[in-house]
Amino acid sequence: MPVPAAVVPAGLGAIVLMVFPYSMVMGSFGLKLNGDPSGLITHGWQTVVFNVMYWPLAAWGPLLGLLTVQYYRRRALQARTRTSAAGRPSHQRS
Repeated sequence: MPVPAAVVPAGLGAIVLMVFPYSMVMGSFGLKLNGDPSGLITHGWQTVVFNVMYWPLAAWGPLLGLLTVQYYRRRALQARTRTSAAGRPSHQRS
């Protein structure tokens, strides 16, 4: 599989999912994305449960971005070593 076929969709997905942490912060403060007060009313244990259950989802976008970059770097390094190994004479290969 060509590297761009995996990296481009994963990168776009990570960018889209980066909106989620912002929405979680705004929701935690009881605001909509545009800053207006939201209709979601939680108090006490409901607020705690809401934040505990949904905050881990906020890490999805940044973690996907990190994994995409690492995948690209690993595949690019493999391609460079294959290319440089192919260019050496056979008696120098180890």
